[in-house]
Parts: sequence; structure tokens; C-alpha cells
Amino acid sequence: MATDVLIDLGGELARLSDESIQEINRFSPPYWSRGNPVDVLGDADIVRYLKSLNACLRDPMVDGVLVIYVPQESVSSDELAVGVARLAKGTGKPVITTWMGAKEAEEGRRIFVENSLPTYETPEEAVRAYITMYTYKRNLDHLYETPAELPVREQPDKRELKATIREMLRKGRTLLNEEESKNLLVRYGIPVTVPHFAKDADTAVSTADKLGYPVVIKVVSPDIPHKSDVGGVMLRLTSGAALKQACETLLQTVRKRAPQAVIQGVAVQRMIENVDYELTLRAKRDKDFGSVILFGVGGTTRSFSKDFSIGLPPLNQTLAKMLMQETKAYKLLQGFRGKPPANFKELEEILVRFSNLIVDFPEIAEITIDPLAIADGKTYALDASMVIDRDYVEHKSRYPYLVITPYPTRYITSWSYRTAWKCS
Repeated sequence: MATDVLIDLGGELARLSDESIQEINRFSPPYWSRGNPVDVLGDADIVRYLKSLNACLRDPMVDGVLVIYVPQESVSSDELAVGVARLAKGTGKPVITTWMGAKEAEEGRRIFVENSLPTYETPEEAVRAYITMYTYKRNLDHLYETPAELPVREQPDKRELKATIREMLRKGRTLLNEEESKNLLVRYGIPVTVPHFAKDADTAVSTADKLGYPVVIKVVSPDIPHKSDVGGVMLRLTSGAALKQACETLLQTVRKRAPQAVIQGVAVQRMIENVDYELTLRAKRDKDFGSVILFGVGGTTRSFSKDFSIGLPPLNQTLAKMLMQETKAYKLLQGFRGKPPANFKELEEILVRFSNLIVDFPEIAEITIDPLAIADGKTYALDASMVIDRDYVEHKSRYPYLVITPYPTRYITSWSYRTAWKCS
């Protein structure tokens, strides 16, 4: 029961070390569980109980222990409670207890309360309490992480980019196309695949001949933010003839599904093959929390997997790692079914750079990188789009759309004293 609830809530059973198993072997019957959960068996006396608990607490693979007791003749509730409380005081790991039963368990639970030890009547309650403790600690870790402002020497030249955005707004444009979006990402060190604009099928074929096949084509339109939704993407085109036919099919499909959209042409780019993982990285303005970052599963599986986590900029590498760890995809990214693990250091750096972009450009209302593909150990933004806030106005605040501002390192100064202090 405890294990089922733990897994349902996203936790996992600790894997006992070989040393711990060998230690428990020395004082347990040969038919004990030899793993986690540690079954001390129904005839266990207080010595076996406490030695087993002590072995688990000393195991570096164990983060915390849940002790479950039901009334039995071999050991009394209160006697065991005293021993558990004593061991719990000598460890820095959380110990939670489930003392099941009515009158028989009452005295044991009273002893735990007196010793400030969490105690519950059912395993489910105990596991929920443990996960709540973990979540609380994790939230505190988030709060203590306040990324510093990006040093001026590390910032890209924003003047040209901001001038471009102002010009777009003056013309009434709010959607950056893929080429414009990727240009901004590249300035912040985010790797992208480079799109090449082609106004017609013949230009697309000549471009692809220079790039090399296979290629991908995507519709170019200021009115279509999500190209795949209207059939505006064609993949794995391996020849000029296939590309020409694909251009005709793509344009017909898009005109049918988005008849009001202005179609300027297509973008041609090399096809990234052997993609191991597809992720999504987004930022959007929330009316209450300001700019938020979403990380999770992307590509064709995004719509039905719904596996994502949400964080608040600014991010540093610690917060970026926590953001990834909160998704189910994090385990898959460590490698499965023969696929190599992702480069987590590179992913952390991309998330931090993405966060820096959001911090520097409050004019941007929404950014989408989907898919953020990992192939042969390298990460690429295969598609990207950005939406400018039509109603954006300059604010006196340095960071108008962040609920957590960067640590103001610009106010830190160093002082030197002529007098040397001697402490004794």
C-alpha cells in the first residue's frame, strides 16, 4: 500500500546497497525480503526491528525511512516506539512512522508525538506527508536560488534587436517568422537549424541542391504562428522532384486550412536525422505571474503526452536542472531503448540562455521552440516563433514582467580597510 502511493505521487523506492543487504542478512532469517521494502517478518523482536532501521538510515542510497508497525506479540508498541525515536534523533534523515491499530498502537503514537516524530495511522497518510516534506524542501531550494543579472560583457548587443522590434510594431507586425526568431535565438547562443527562404518551388529546389538532401520545407507566413497545425511542414524530402511536388501539396493544404493567411513562400533547411528526443521550450506572459517558462515533451507527442513543468525566470543552472527534473521526460533523457543520454549540461545552458532572452526583452509576449531536438548528442531548435506584445510600453521598472527579479549585483561594492584586524 505504501509503495503504490509513493509511486503514484512520483516518488521511488530506494535501492539498498549491497553492504546494507549483507548487514541485514547477518541478523535476519534467510527468507527475509532481501530488498526494499524491508520485511522484518512477523516474528521480529525489537532487536531485529531496530538493527534493520539502523542499517537503512546509514545507507547512502536512502533519503528517508517509513517504519510500519502492526500489533504483534513479539514486540510491544511502546517499547518499539521508544527505540525508533532514539534512532531518529541520531540521524539527519527524516523518519516517519505508521502505527496501525487502535488501543494497542495508541501509546506508541503518544511517544512519537512527545519526541516530535511524525506518526500516522495508515501508510497512505505517511507517504503523502513524506512527499509534502520533499516538495516543501524543494520549494525552499527554489526560493534561495536568485540568479544574478547577466554581466554587461556577456550580453549580446540589444540595440539593433530592439530597434527591429520597434520597427515591426510601427508596421503593425506582431509575429516574427522562423528566420527572424532563430536570428534572435542565435544571438543568445541557442543552436538552431538555419532556414533558407524560397519564394517558389524552383528556388526551393535550387536551394536544396546546394544544402544537400534530405530537407524539410515549412510555409512562411506572418499570419501562421503554428505551421504544423495547418499542414505547413513537409519532412524527409530526398530529391528535387519530391521537393517540387511537396511544395505544391503544402501550399494547397495551407491555402485550404488558412484561407486568410498571406503566404510569402517556403523555408528550406537540412533535415536533422536520427532524432533521439523531441522537447518543447516556451515562454508566455501570465497576467498574474508575469513571464513563465514551460519545458517538456515536444514534437508530435506534445499534444497527448502533456508532460511539462513550469518555472519563473530568471534561471540559473541549478533552477534549470530542477525544471527538467520535474518532468517524466527527465528519466527518458538519461537514455532508453538504446538511445544515448542527452547532454544535460548543454540543455541547462540552453534553458539559462533562453531565460536571459526573456529577461532582456519584455517586448516579447510569447516564444515557442518546438521541437527542440536532440540528435547524435547535439541539441537544435528545429522550429521557433515569437509574438511581440502589441501594447508594450516602456516601464520605469528595470524588469517589468518578472515576479522574481535578478539579484542586483550592480549594487555590490568592495571595501578595503587599511587597518589589519587580529582575532584571538
